[in-house]
Amino acid sequence: FLIVALAMDGDEEPSEMRGAARWLLLGCGLAGLGAWTFLRSTCPVPPLSSTVFTQGTRYAGDAAGIAACVEGFRSTDEEFDSDSLLDQRQTPGVRILELPPGTVGIPGWHRDGPRGVSDWVEPELFVDTGRRILFLHGGGYRYYSPQDVYRTLTTRVAAATALPVLAVDYRLAPEHPFPAAVDDAVTALCWLAGNTAHGRSEAAEVVLLGDSAGGGLVYALLVKLTMIAQADVKDSRITSSAAAALLAKVTKTAAMSPWTDISCTGPSYEANVWKSASRTGDPIFSTGNLAEDNELFKEDPRDYLGDAYPGELKNPLASPMFAPTAILKQMPPTLIVAGTAEVMLSDSTVFTERLREAGAEATCVVYDKMWHVFPMFSEGCGSGTPIQAASDAYQAVTDFLKS
Repeated sequence: FLIVALAMDGDEEPSEMRGAARWLLLGCGLAGLGAWTFLRSTCPVPPLSSTVFTQGTRYAGDAAGIAACVEGFRSTDEEFDSDSLLDQRQTPGVRILELPPGTVGIPGWHRDGPRGVSDWVEPELFVDTGRRILFLHGGGYRYYSPQDVYRTLTTRVAAATALPVLAVDYRLAPEHPFPAAVDDAVTALCWLAGNTAHGRSEAAEVVLLGDSAGGGLVYALLVKLTMIAQADVKDSRITSSAAAALLAKVTKTAAMSPWTDISCTGPSYEANVWKSASRTGDPIFSTGNLAEDNELFKEDPRDYLGDAYPGELKNPLASPMFAPTAILKQMPPTLIVAGTAEVMLSDSTVFTERLREAGAEATCVVYDKMWHVFPMFSEGCGSGTPIQAASDAYQAVTDFLKS
């Protein structure tokens, strides 16, 4: 599989708390790095594979777009709307049907008004072939919905794959702490296996896609269903045989920078701290001060786990990184894309290695100089200069999903 990890040196800078820290904030602390002490004493990143996916000449034209994004991420202007850096254009040739709360089985909920509306995104010339995509959005289990910043992604995926995409507004913390998101993901998959927006229709195949926390939720969903199928846990909504049948329909998964370890025990949380002098490291989530990062990154898991914090940080349903090997072995073929500049890089690379060691088919493609969920910045953060690496990652994901 393809993987690259980059250790960066330089001076730490004073904290630059940015508006960008709100979007997709994946909080977690750096406590518990003991498992990586030996690795970090010999190598700053996990010694998994020497195959490197680099910028190279193909991405020479990305420099201006990358610079614009980094400057935006590091903005100290409290009035700056960091969401404006995300891709803004929805892909034509598709239509979006809004499904009212309760349609897919996820209950309606409230935050500044009614929530729980799911998006059904389909090609305009949609023909039901029985293949469908379930998309689970990111946001640290605390932010976002299918309707705010994710329609650029879901319309692009539906157009590129010619498959319908169900994007659900699962319940978020702190109002609905763990395991509400996992339960809602199970509910959504159950619905999609037997329905489209146009009525009852049995799915032949379902492929799963998620970014950031939604990527972690993809694998938490599969862990939960496998546990039910093996009778390790019981769920009043689904029998073990039904869970096994549902798993059989899931033929592959893809994730962009998945958050698979909310305890943050991977080495990249330290290796990729922001360095102001060299302008390297994580430009989004790292303040440039490791101690401040440690405190900042505790916010999301504390809200997500609620009363279960910190005891359930390594629960496989919250952190699929720690799922038993016997469960990981049963995961469907997986593609993960990530960037060398993100503090969550270990969540992608180490999780991929765990899957492969368990015997599952898994590939991780890591793009040099790219940050967290970088495909969603393919327009160049308003610079007018598209980022080819982001577009290539998008194509890799959609080609995998439709194959």
